[in-house]
Amino acid sequence: MNGIYWGLTALHIMGQPDALDRDEMIEYVLSCWDEEAGAFGAHPEHDAHVHSTLSAIQVLIMQDAVDRIPDVERLVRWILSLQQPSGVFAGDAFGEIDTRFTFCAINALSLLGRIKDLDHEKTVTYIERCRNFDGGFGAQAGAESHAAQGSRQP
Repeated sequence: MNGIYWGLTALHIMGQPDALDRDEMIEYVLSCWDEEAGAFGAHPEHDAHVHSTLSAIQVLIMQDAVDRIPDVERLVRWILSLQQPSGVFAGDAFGEIDTRFTFCAINALSLLGRIKDLDHEKTVTYIERCRNFDGGFGAQAGAESHAAQGSRQP
């Protein structure tokens, strides 16, 4: 799913957004819907994950097909259910946490027009806890700064 998103993005950048069959792409994305979870997996019959869910939403928006999401309300509830008491988001039902999953959840909710449903205070407080003495951020509170997590310029 993530590869489809990045491939489609690259095609848009190259001015070739129609290089892949739109209907086939939409059908593939929809085939990755995990009915048990109410979100998208990386491939048909894979468990739902917040990263592949974000990519699916992005692809459907780019293809003007976000209205084809099987159940937006259920999807929003699933995303929100991944937020842990500390404020960080897990990637899936198995509980791995990472601030990148928090980004995916925030972005997905925003794209769906549902950012208002996010517990903003809990989310921001957790992200602030991930900031380190060097101005960088760790993937989790207490983790060393990591380039993929961003940093504040002096």
